[in-house]
Amino acid sequence: MIFRMQKTTLGVVILGLAFMFIGTSFQTQGNMQQLVIKSIQQDQPDFKGSGYISLAVIYAVFASFNWLAPSCLSFLGPKLTMIVGSVTYIIFIASFLWPQTWLLYLSSVLLGVGAALISAGQGNYLTLMSDHDTITRNSGIFWALFQSRYACTKVDKCEEQ
Repeated sequence: MIFRMQKTTLGVVILGLAFMFIGTSFQTQGNMQQLVIKSIQQDQPDFKGSGYISLAVIYAVFASFNWLAPSCLSFLGPKLTMIVGSVTYIIFIASFLWPQTWLLYLSSVLLGVGAALISAGQGNYLTLMSDHDTITRNSGIFWALFQSRYACTKVDKCEEQ
């Protein structure tokens, strides 16, 4: 019983750290996205993408796809759902290596879908790793790690600390 609790606690910490790193990379990229796009537009005037529209697309698709994510979760299971969701973050960030307007918006849609998948998978996985006595502690550990992604994603906030 004690070994099982230690193993699940380690799993919660690993899950929290993974989400912290994914969230930090996305938050950092999102904070500088419009600046990067303006720089791209100076080099490639035919690039018409907007960081603000991209983020709006991401969150609109995320909100909409949250209705379908549980169905995908029941088909794929929590681990594979989180892996598929994580890959969409990689695709989105990598899309800036080949700046095309259509690719920016396509990867924004994919990321919105992936964000809903990874969120649903995380909730299910955290629940499966917990029982009645540990759900509060495990949720606290996960959210403390996950929310720490905001600590230094903006330069001005880091300088104030």
